[in-house]
Amino acid sequence: MELTASQLHQARFEAVLATQFMMSPMPASLQTPLQSPPPEVVVTLTDVDGRRAPKGYEQYSMIFLGPVEPLFTQGIFKFSHAQLGDTPLFAVPISCDARGAQYEVCVTRTLEEPPAAAPTLG
Repeated sequence: MELTASQLHQARFEAVLATQFMMSPMPASLQTPLQSPPPEVVVTLTDVDGRRAPKGYEQYSMIFLGPVEPLFTQGIFKFSHAQLGDTPLFAVPISCDARGAQYEVCVTRTLEEPPAAAPTLG
């Protein structure tokens, strides 16, 4: 199962806060061709933070904590989760210390329009 952009609700990720995801670089994001499959690492979703957004939009960021090695550069990664499935997200490394490497993902998505009311027969 793959999440679509319309399914990237902030609440969906808040519900899986402090759980593990598999993170692996998408082939188009790799800086050099690999002879073997790209590395896949376990990361933990440590924070989901809502942001102010214009009317009709939802905006939030997520922080993932992973191992120090391999340290990925920014790019598109496949994030896989047991409950949510797979989704490609653009992640940026924002810090690296003794706890591990932190990656930030920012999401801005259009909120769905409510269905139009059915016309009444008069």
